[in-house]
Amino acid sequence: IARAGVVRVYSINELFSAARVLANNYVVNKNRLAIITNAGGPGVMSTDRAEDVGIMMAELSPDSIDALNHALPVHWSHANPIDILGDATSERYQKALDICLKDKNVDGILVILTPQAMTNPTQVALSIIEGAKSSNKPVLASWTGGAKVQEGRNLFAHSKVAHFSTPEVAVDAFSFLAKYAQNQILLKQI
Repeated sequence: IARAGVVRVYSINELFSAARVLANNYVVNKNRLAIITNAGGPGVMSTDRAEDVGIMMAELSPDSIDALNHALPVHWSHANPIDILGDATSERYQKALDICLKDKNVDGILVILTPQAMTNPTQVALSIIEGAKSSNKPVLASWTGGAKVQEGRNLFAHSKVAHFSTPEVAVDAFSFLAKYAQNQILLKQI
């Protein structure tokens, strides 16, 4: 099985996460992840999970940092995870996603949304879906919360953007992509 390049999963949840990202025909060359979030806590928890599963947090290029400085409020996190703040609009999400998709140091993007008074989860989902259409990089989403974010989740279900119930599960799914890519490289060397 190892010689065939198979990625091992350890639970039914991991199996479905792996299937979701592999079904979207995502391909990654490396394992550098950028995280865009409107809440610092989920961004930090996702970063911790990335470290646990061997995923590198992408080091944003100076050009990307400069572009984000111009596109985001002055108090954004200035690092990855990219905290675009609680009052983030769909336009702010779209700009941050576009910048990350163009960054050569980024192999995949996780977009996290938590319900906030100024953020429209459905409109943000539409923006993320549109932005992901023009890229070969995987864009994963985690809309956390209940009924307020459900319409956005439903939109993701019919798009190229794979959605996950929690940010940590999305990080796990990205790790499966990275492991699969690494296994394919090793397979070619045998």
